[in-house]
Amino acid sequence: MKRYALFLVGVLFLIGCDDGAGTAVPNPHITRTDLPTDLYPRGVNDNWYAASPPEGGALILIDIESGQRTVISENGGWGPVALTPATAAWIDDSGQVQLYNIVSGETQQVTQVSAERVNLVGNDRWLVWQDKRNETGDDNYYAADIYAYDLFAGEEIAVAVAAGVQQQPALAGDTVVWADNRDSPARGQPLEGCGNCPDNPFDIYSYNLQTGETAVLIADGKHNAQPTISGNQAAWITHGEGIKVMDLTTGAVETAVPYRQGMGQPQLFGDQLRYVVKQACDVVMVDESGQEIPVETGAFLFDLASRETAILTSYKEPLVLHSRANVLIAEGCMAGFDTVYLLQNLYSPSAESPVQGPAVISHDPDLLVVEWEYLGPESAAEFPSASESVRVLDDLHYEIRLRETAVGFDLIWGNLLCSTQPVLFIQPDNRLEFWPGSIVGDDCVAMEAIHVITVSLDPNVPLADWQFVIHAPSGEY
Repeated sequence: MKRYALFLVGVLFLIGCDDGAGTAVPNPHITRTDLPTDLYPRGVNDNWYAASPPEGGALILIDIESGQRTVISENGGWGPVALTPATAAWIDDSGQVQLYNIVSGETQQVTQVSAERVNLVGNDRWLVWQDKRNETGDDNYYAADIYAYDLFAGEEIAVAVAAGVQQQPALAGDTVVWADNRDSPARGQPLEGCGNCPDNPFDIYSYNLQTGETAVLIADGKHNAQPTISGNQAAWITHGEGIKVMDLTTGAVETAVPYRQGMGQPQLFGDQLRYVVKQACDVVMVDESGQEIPVETGAFLFDLASRETAILTSYKEPLVLHSRANVLIAEGCMAGFDTVYLLQNLYSPSAESPVQGPAVISHDPDLLVVEWEYLGPESAAEFPSASESVRVLDDLHYEIRLRETAVGFDLIWGNLLCSTQPVLFIQPDNRLEFWPGSIVGDDCVAMEAIHVITVSLDPNVPLADWQFVIHAPSGEY
């Protein structure tokens, strides 16, 4: 595959920040990878993307680095594919949610009840979707509910079952957000085109999958849609006003991006707010004199910290798929795609774990986590000196060490990290992927403490055989 750097001139550039001049890009190391144009992209993460032939049917998983293709299903449906480093999930042609294990090659049908389902999202712990099992008949044509599936417990959860439509779920960690018109006087009317938006208010709800707590984030009598969530922020589009961003710790709301016709797909990743503005590629808007009216369309990235906006593509009607680090863009009109490419390194992979800790998760089918325990800053653990049974993993920045035990290992760190929600992934090929958690602040008592995750494995792995990857914590200096 062809690889080359994205330069600022004419390809990726900044527009209108607060002072009218852009000075930096979100990440100067952004690269572009051209992809084959014979498939219809349906999902992307940092390592893989999923696609189908234009005629549908098969679902294909493609390794971004090598380009190797693997057909994972001949019944791949048409909706979005939720990808993690170890799994791919989709809604098949019959409406059932399917989960494919990339490591083992096994497929599991997650749902059992027959229903029409759309808008699947997921992470390492949860799958969430829009579901019509309770909303049958002509009177409920536009209605739907939200359901989730716990991949750890193997249990389905009813997230939001109410009158009207609960739609467009988004997921971050253990929190689901969605748009909900249960209190709308026009909730049974058509939603297409947003022609009745002023008369059909939608509120934004959230639900904690661990505690079962439901909250209303915004109920202002306006048409709020397409919510997204990341960390302690949520965002959504308010019809006629723009993309609103809420600080979930304070409840403060700001209009981050003014409204434009065709605006959609807001996506939050830390302080990055990505969105698209589309116009049908075969439509030209003209004024009274017959002159074409220029429309600023494409995919955009607004940095909430710097207030700068980067244009990822200016194509009129792009297909845009997101992961934290990557954006997949397909450009073409009516008869397929002329260009498909990947923008990589938009966000450092050192931002935040895809699941909320503390947690130890094994994606290696040959290694069973028998038991694990996290000893946080309240423990009296001591930092071990290097020895035959202790391996130094990163003493330069984080003072992280791996201590061998009779049944597994202890992962020990201290001094620099104030971490209370660490996550450890045990990946295939004896790789340990560690997310320490966010730095809370210099005044945190845990900054001076030792942290330990103790893991028991079956079978055990020799100390020297482990590969180790650390994701630097958000909030780092």
